[in-house]
Amino acid sequence: MNFEDIGEQHSKIYNSSVSHPLQTFEWGEFRKKTGVKVIRRGLLENDKVVSPYQITIHQAPGFPYFIGYLPKGDLPSEELLDELNDIGKTNKLSFIQLEPNVEIGHWSMVDGQLRSSFHPLFTKYTLIRRLKNI
Repeated sequence: MNFEDIGEQHSKIYNSSVSHPLQTFEWGEFRKKTGVKVIRRGLLENDKVVSPYQITIHQAPGFPYFIGYLPKGDLPSEELLDELNDIGKTNKLSFIQLEPNVEIGHWSMVDGQLRSSFHPLFTKYTLIRRLKNI
């Protein structure tokens, strides 16, 4: 599986594949206008975007590293976790905070690769993917 960047030409099919407003193409464009780096990717298959995600990159105050934030996406698959590892290495991320858009009791840690966040932003079911030692 190869995730691809999603540009304006695929914005409508991307939006039809996401499950929360914080993952929409327009939200990412808004965040870009505020100076935040946005990475928007997915798998393009038969005029559909499969496994879409949008992650924002933020400078960690006082440190040479950055933090990734993936709000209200799908619960990550093994393929997406591998993709996030690559993004982490490329962008010098200390960690990526994931806040999956899932109902209470309908999620599980992916093979122990995620842990609960100490500081969730939107929901108490926020997960952290530590990248520093990968």
